[in-house]
Amino acid sequence: MPGNVSLALIKKDNTFVLQLRDFKSWINDPGCWGLFGGHLENKEDPLSGLKRELNEELGWSPYDANYEYHFYAYGFNIYVFSCILEPGIIITLNEGQEIGEFRFSEILSGHLMSRRWKKKFPLTPISRDIFNRINIRDS
Repeated sequence: MPGNVSLALIKKDNTFVLQLRDFKSWINDPGCWGLFGGHLENKEDPLSGLKRELNEELGWSPYDANYEYHFYAYGFNIYVFSCILEPGIIITLNEGQEIGEFRFSEILSGHLMSRRWKKKFPLTPISRDIFNRINIRDS
């Protein structure tokens, strides 16, 4: 039976907010940039799971998250939502190595710079697939 995952396209001004995942070998896609979110718990609906995950990872839960679409890949049912990080909202990284803000054109390159580690890391395959499915232009 496949796992269920909810992920957030978090938009802040003209950027997307991403997480540099931990370097732990036992997690999916260690050391890669990816969307915030994660696995749903038993019988948890995708929106509730997303809000729980964002609260755990960032200490923030969006007031409004819009369901975008669902797809199956990499052994997961993946639910994608979009939300806006409003000005003045403070987030705190509770999981992962770093928070990054990237323009859509940067994300499409597939490798993003870490300010902390001063080198580029790849985008997770799932995140790459999601960004390749959306049509957004830098403003």
